[in-house]
Amino acid sequence: MKTTWALIANKWAGYKTSQKKWNRIEQMLLDAPIAYTPFYTQKVGHAREYAIEALQQGFRSILVLGGDGTLSEVVDGIMKSGVDTTQVTVALLPMGTGNDWARYWGIRSIERAVEVVAKGKTTFVDVGKVVFAQQEPSVRYFINAFGFGFDARVIQITNQLQHSFKGRSWTYTAALFAAVLKHRSQVMHFSSDNWSESFNCYTVSLGNGTFTGGGIRQTPLALPNDGCLDVMAMGELSFLKIVKAIKLLFTGKLLQHPSVRNQRITQLKVQSEQPIVSEVDGILQPLVNEFSVQVMPNALQFVCP
Repeated sequence: MKTTWALIANKWAGYKTSQKKWNRIEQMLLDAPIAYTPFYTQKVGHAREYAIEALQQGFRSILVLGGDGTLSEVVDGIMKSGVDTTQVTVALLPMGTGNDWARYWGIRSIERAVEVVAKGKTTFVDVGKVVFAQQEPSVRYFINAFGFGFDARVIQITNQLQHSFKGRSWTYTAALFAAVLKHRSQVMHFSSDNWSESFNCYTVSLGNGTFTGGGIRQTPLALPNDGCLDVMAMGELSFLKIVKAIKLLFTGKLLQHPSVRNQRITQLKVQSEQPIVSEVDGILQPLVNEFSVQVMPNALQFVCP
C-alpha cells in the first residue's frame, strides 16, 4: 500500500512562491507518485498545530514543504504530540531562504527532494530539547541548531532586514556584520556531564546539524545521529579577533580560532545574571536567565538520500 503523507506546506517560505511554482511542485508530486493530504499554514505556529493534528488523525508520515523554520515547528509539534515519535517519518521539500538542514543532506532543490522522498530511504536522527526557566517553564524542541548570544543577535537583525528585503539570502550575512557593532559579551555559567565553566561569553551554537545562516558552518563536526550535540562557544573578543572569527566562519574553519571552546555534550545547563537572547532553528525564543538543553537520541525517522 502506498504511503499517504500529511503535507504541511508553508506557501510563504522564502517569499518566492508563485501559483506557477506551486503548480509545478504539485505536478512533480503527482508524477512521483507521492500521495498526500495537504495542510496549508496561515500563520506562525500553524505548522506545529498541524503536525499534532495530523498525528491525531493517524498519519505517521509528514512531508514538510518550507524552510528551516517550518520544519522546526513540525518537529516541535511531533515531539509534543504524545505519540511514539520513533514511528514517525519526516521528509523535507526545502523552500526557504537558508535550507540548512536540507543542505547537510545534500538536498539542494525541490526536484532532488521529490526523488529522495519517492525512494523512501530513512535514517533515525536526534532531536534537541530546550527547557526555558520561567515562572511556567517552556519547552522547545529543535532539529538543526540552538544558538544564543551573538548568534541570536544576528537572527534578531536578520528578521528586521527581512521586513524590507524579503527572501534575500544575503540578509543573514549583512546582519552578521551589523551585530558585530551591536552585541556585547555577558558572563555565563555552563555545566554539563563533562564541562563546567564560567566566562564572559560572546556567542554559542549547539549543533545537531552542521550549517546555520544559509551555509555557515559553526559546528562543522556535528552529526545528527550520534546521540550528542556539538557546542561551539566563544569568550569575549576584541574587534580584531571578531574579524578573524568571521573570516574563519565563512571558510568553515571556525574551530581553529583560539577563543573557541569546542565540546560534545548530551545535556547542558546555562545560567546568567543577565537575560540571554537565544534562537532555535532561526526562530527567536523568550529572554530568560537560565535554560537546560539535552539531546533526544534517535527521536524520529528522516527521509534521506
